[in-house]
Amino acid sequence: MPRRAPRSSALSCSAEAIHSCLGTLRPPDENLVERLRLWTELLEKWSGAQRLVGWRRPEDLLHEGLLDAWAAVPLLIESAPRPLLDLGSGSGLPGIVLAAAYPSRELHLVEARRKRASFLSASVRSLGLERVIVHQGRVEELAQTGLLPKCATVTARAFAAPLEVLALAEQLEASRTLLSIGREEPGEEWPASWSELERCAGSPQERRIHVLLKR
Repeated sequence: MPRRAPRSSALSCSAEAIHSCLGTLRPPDENLVERLRLWTELLEKWSGAQRLVGWRRPEDLLHEGLLDAWAAVPLLIESAPRPLLDLGSGSGLPGIVLAAAYPSRELHLVEARRKRASFLSASVRSLGLERVIVHQGRVEELAQTGLLPKCATVTARAFAAPLEVLALAEQLEASRTLLSIGREEPGEEWPASWSELERCAGSPQERRIHVLLKR
């Protein structure tokens, strides 16, 4: 039997819905809202051929995807203007939200899967994110090429266990790491080489947390 194409999900969100949702934490500017609106449209379009996210409803994408990434944005102020290096970028969370929040900051998206890397590249072009670079490949292999920045702030969501991310960040000579993890994941005992600077709740607050660490 021929393979069925993945069923398209209704994921696009209106500018009003994005502004209202993100505004529960702090008001987003119009440029950021417009970029995220366009990204959700692209996500819905590409989801007709491949499943890029686990959410099926725009409400879930808003509250568990966009709002969760938006919650972490203030933690990155401390490390400016260092480049951002997002590991396992997937469909673009939190990377696309961070890029939309800091469009003048250099940001590298690393994704091993070719189709998702293609979606990220298309998103970067469509959203006009000129400071974002997409790398397709495994982090360990890309680290040997010299293409990834040193002294960056590493970010990661659902990429690997927290201690694995920190070990990779050390290999990449990162100065900061922003972990976006589930509250049930271990994370109170950090390696001696890392110290916690700040943390904040994610979305949903009872399930997600963001932790910024310094090396």
